Amino acid sequence: MVVQDLVRHYGRKGVKPSCLMKIDLQKAYDTVDWQFLREMMECLEFPVQFFNIVMECVTTPMFSLMINGLMHGFFKSQRGLRQGDPIPPLLFVICMEYLSRILQKMSALSQFQFHPRCKEVRLTHLCFADDLILCCKGEYPSIYLLLQAFKLFSNSSGLKANHQKSSIYCHGMSDGDVQRVVDASGFVRSTLPFKYLGVPICSKKIYAAQCGVLVDKMTARIKVWSSRNLSYTARMQLVNSVLLSLHIYWTQIYVLPKSVLQDIVKICRAFLWSGHAYSSKPSSIAWERICCDKQSGGLGFRDVLLWNIASIGKYVWALATKQDNVWIKWVTSVYLKGGEWWDYQPNNTASWYWKQVCSTKEKLKLVFTEAEIGAMSKYSVKQVYNKLAGNRPKVHWDRLVWNRLNTPKNRFISWLAIQSRLQTTAKMAKIGISSSAS
Repeated sequence: MVVQDLVRHYGRKGVKPSCLMKIDLQKAYDTVDWQFLREMMECLEFPVQFFNIVMECVTTPMFSLMINGLMHGFFKSQRGLRQGDPIPPLLFVICMEYLSRILQKMSALSQFQFHPRCKEVRLTHLCFADDLILCCKGEYPSIYLLLQAFKLFSNSSGLKANHQKSSIYCHGMSDGDVQRVVDASGFVRSTLPFKYLGVPICSKKIYAAQCGVLVDKMTARIKVWSSRNLSYTARMQLVNSVLLSLHIYWTQIYVLPKSVLQDIVKICRAFLWSGHAYSSKPSSIAWERICCDKQSGGLGFRDVLLWNIASIGKYVWALATKQDNVWIKWVTSVYLKGGEWWDYQPNNTASWYWKQVCSTKEKLKLVFTEAEIGAMSKYSVKQVYNKLAGNRPKVHWDRLVWNRLNTPKNRFISWLAIQSRLQTTAKMAKIGISSSAS
């Protein structure tokens, strides 16, 4: 979300000179220098016995080549961390700490100028494992200092930039200055949008077309099974698993366009009632009723629109409880500016995602007080979702339908029958589809 804000003015007229570099580390885990890793743990004052054991685990593995199905010899590697083990990601973070400290020292130099709106929080970079973003003012001295700091880090750690996959984004700069930066860095000059941590980064609002991949991921399984004649119970289980995978995927996508959520619901609803991903067949029961739990007469599906609000609510909670992270410092500096969060209203120039967070705050205020939000020691999306959904009236027949004595094949039919929603001949005659009522 900070990266979204960094590029918000990119492409506009009169924008202040800005430069952002997205660096791809070449074979990151495989190129870490062992001596560098050991020196980092020594300088960070890890216990000697601890880092000796860690280095023993890192340096002793042997490798063999399989040629035509036969193993040939063993040899030791000279650098790198094995992927798949639980410890290497933590060791990699220790290596990246060196870059953070270099950039912190560099930012204190008088020749360096921060990226617009970054001076107060002293933001020079954002790093999630090997996904690295560097930013500064769009002036050659500042950019050169960033590149020199990264070069020092590369020479020490063995982690090099992949120049073909690393990109530079310059705005508010002359073509001559941009070319000078491209020549000095060796990176490719690119334009927005780009993806960072799987999320589209652009200067404008994320549109439904940019989230088409998400819709495809969520509905791929449904499309595969559409050609098969599945029972209602099997369709119900498949739709439930698709919606559950969407909730898991929400850890990466923080704000989704409403149209994307509606498309996912439309596909799930069509498959449930027709067995196909796309169908105009009317539903026997409204989707809102289906999203109720089974004790309230529904199928227990989660309402994705409400779940989206509950998911965004974790940012409302983080601001209310003043969590210590980069994003909180950023929005406090750029948007709140010392104001009271619970009473804050965004202006028209605020970014689209920030307006969405503020809109979510207003929706949460309808069911929560500020004290209730602040009293949460840990934010629970599920608990907030249940509170937003409200207390729905219970039905008396749920155990007649959803019990072990009732075979799975017949549960869905029983659920429809007890609510008088089966398409019987009498019912079809009543609505004018059939002439026979018997």
